[in-house]
Amino acid sequence: MRVLLEDGADPDTVEEKGITPLMIASREGWDEIVSVLLKGRARFDHQDGDGRTALLHAAGAGRASAA
Repeated sequence: MRVLLEDGADPDTVEEKGITPLMIASREGWDEIVSVLLKGRARFDHQDGDGRTALLHAAGAGRASAA
């Protein structure tokens, strides 16, 4: 992930439902990836198609460490 961001990848790429990599990493509890994305300037306030942010994805999955 770090290499992709260093090569110019957009950390806020969204799929059709508005889900970002930060939301996926938060939901899955991938703390190191969450940290890399945030350091790479991923938007923590982006909302998916249902109005949920990465914080809500983490909380909904019981991933307190990613929240």
